Amino acid sequence: MDWALFWDGLRETNYVWLVPCLATLALTFVIRVERWRQLYPAGTRPPFAPATKALLVGYLLNNLLPARAGDAVRVFYLHDEAGTSRSESEKK
Repeated sequence: MDWALFWDGLRETNYVWLVPCLATLALTFVIRVERWRQLYPAGTRPPFAPATKALLVGYLLNNLLPARAGDAVRVFYLHDEAGTSRSESEKK
């Protein structure tokens, strides 16, 4: 790797574009969490904060573990955090 070229690229980058990019990324996660929550009936719908944590943990582990194992961990994590049914989560 050419470190001089790397540092030159960082110096020449226009960091103003990071703000709208990060805002868009945050908005997409909020939409994903809400979409996932809407799959549950109103009486058993998990709260927003535990659903967000479970989704983020699942995405992290999907990047680290093979075979989308993070999706299974997400079900158990949401059960531990919000008390949702594991079988109801698995159907979704």
